[in-house]
Amino acid sequence: EKSTGRQRIAWCLDECEEYFHKGGLEKVLAKDERRYEFYRDEDSEKGSHERGARAIRLDTPGYLQCEPRRKGKDKVRLLDVGSCYNPFLSASPEHLNLEVTALDINPSTETVLKGDFLEIDCTAPLAGGKTFDDAQASLPSQYFDVIVFCLLLSYMPSPHQRWKCCEKAN
Repeated sequence: EKSTGRQRIAWCLDECEEYFHKGGLEKVLAKDERRYEFYRDEDSEKGSHERGARAIRLDTPGYLQCEPRRKGKDKVRLLDVGSCYNPFLSASPEHLNLEVTALDINPSTETVLKGDFLEIDCTAPLAGGKTFDDAQASLPSQYFDVIVFCLLLSYMPSPHQRWKCCEKAN
């Protein structure tokens, strides 16, 4: 069967629904907790000088302190980078718990903000109580719950650009 762009969008929306509203995040955090306990116990037996890379990552401050912050009526904030025509906009009425921001270097509709994700500043947090609606100068840090690069990375000519894009999203 021939694949369409709508299938990619539907898959993304279904995954967001599962992760944020049907227990997916809690499952991931529980798995990380079990992993943390396993490597912590293993490190106690070996001694701290032999700690594995996984255990060090799990000991990063705040790593396991992620709280599920999107419950009930709160909207999941999705940033669609390289959006062009904002396909999530037409799909999101079915998913009312979704706030979509679309960004592209050369947007084809007015619902897509113009900007280059690699060049936009993403370091400043959003000021208290304000909502985000303009990407001309910057994107707020720690604002979006999901960042989608649907085909974007495949259009970037260098691995370094792809890495920087993923690093910035994290």
